[in-house]
Amino acid sequence: MTPDAQALAKKRFFAITAIRISAAFFIAFGIIIAFGNNQWLGADIRVPVGLGLTMVGIVDYIVIIPMLARRWRSRQDG
Repeated sequence: MTPDAQALAKKRFFAITAIRISAAFFIAFGIIIAFGNNQWLGADIRVPVGLGLTMVGIVDYIVIIPMLARRWRSRQDG
């Protein structure tokens, strides 16, 4: 593996890892906002905002991460 290819692989690995961590935070904070006892959001907006964040996190996990992994897979991996 050339140094350029290795640097590119590291960047891609960190990008996928960052997306995975942000998706976990979206899911966790979405659930906390939707079903927690927080007073800073109104009762009528709390559930849609929380479930929206949760859905964004789930889409990241289910769609975005595998799509990037498939697109960035090296030719040697098959």
